[in-house]
Amino acid sequence: MGHFLIDVFEEWRKEDVGKVFVQFFENTLGILAGQPSQMCFHSETCGQQMMLEHDGSLYSCDHYSYEDYKVGDIDVVDLGKVASSKTQIEFGTSKWTSLPKQCRECDFRPFL
Repeated sequence: MGHFLIDVFEEWRKEDVGKVFVQFFENTLGILAGQPSQMCFHSETCGQQMMLEHDGSLYSCDHYSYEDYKVGDIDVVDLGKVASSKTQIEFGTSKWTSLPKQCRECDFRPFL
């Protein structure tokens, strides 16, 4: 996977910067430049990108559409309250707090 990403990055760098936007690469470059991550994937915490299913079910994250992470139904919840609720905040911070010390201290952690 690493070799694939390097090959794609090199092609993008040569031909497509400013024309084709690759969120993963742009976000990684932003982090290297000292900017905060624009993606949950690269962030210490998450929970700001909730998911709405076709039936109106609302989940804590687009990667966790399981009943345990359902926070309500769009037609009966106040989205602002759900997004700032204790449950949603705990979901987002658990990404960081559940990491072992070795991972939290890893130089490469911001990019994984």
